[in-house]
Amino acid sequence: MVSPDRELYISITAQGVRAPTLIASAMGGMEIEAVAAEHPEEILRMELDPFIGIKDYQRRELARKLGLRNDARFESFITRLQKLFFDCGAQLVEINPLGALEGELIAMDAKVVLDGRARSAHEELFAWLEARRGDIGFETAESDGTTITFVPLDGEIGLISDGAGTGMLTLDLLSYGGTVASFCELGGTTNADVMYKAMEYTCQKLPKSILIVLIGGFNRMDDMANGITRYLREHPLGIPLVTRMCGTMEEEGLRIMRDAGLYTCSNLMEAVEKAAASAKGER
Repeated sequence: MVSPDRELYISITAQGVRAPTLIASAMGGMEIEAVAAEHPEEILRMELDPFIGIKDYQRRELARKLGLRNDARFESFITRLQKLFFDCGAQLVEINPLGALEGELIAMDAKVVLDGRARSAHEELFAWLEARRGDIGFETAESDGTTITFVPLDGEIGLISDGAGTGMLTLDLLSYGGTVASFCELGGTTNADVMYKAMEYTCQKLPKSILIVLIGGFNRMDDMANGITRYLREHPLGIPLVTRMCGTMEEEGLRIMRDAGLYTCSNLMEAVEKAAASAKGER
């Protein structure tokens, strides 16, 4: 267990900016959006030259803003951070928190978002990651703007959710009657192909049951149902699958699921209990 003297935030992103941008704050361990909203003066932004990277004066300003020494260790850290970003064709490399301990910098938690459009230039890296998707967490960013976040765990139920809030609530509810094998979140507006991919990721290491929790706001439930049923036609699983869906095109989505012989419900607690019982072999 690492107990740093201070927790910092640092990232390099190409998301929503005109040029690769380094973002840093002395207030690490918090969501950067919350820091930006409540303490905007604590956010430092620097546009980076994609050919040169961070310049000396920028590194000095960054060290000062973060309250760090601009020494060889800090220079080495920044060099490696931007090398990772540019060499991988990343959309985001984020370290939060970045622990400062006796002059050392420790990445206590990190996130890397790769750009799916850069796959052809980094085929070996993408192949390596795909071969290990059952063992490591990841987030993909596709050319249509959709994202999938996948986190492997060590339980029995594969959970797919189309929102972080609903997903976290379902994780909490499952803890009372089951254990989660993996958590897959569909970010933003999704479609049948994204749901199909979520099924692929969840089923790489087959859980004992699958629970899919969907709320149709921006997303259409018939699209979600088509993605699920297409995957199951092509990859019969032989394990229980429980779906809770509500919202846009709900009736059509439920009809597609029922026609495929799949168990659906409109009540979240019912779905959680059914998935947990199914994982234990109960009816």
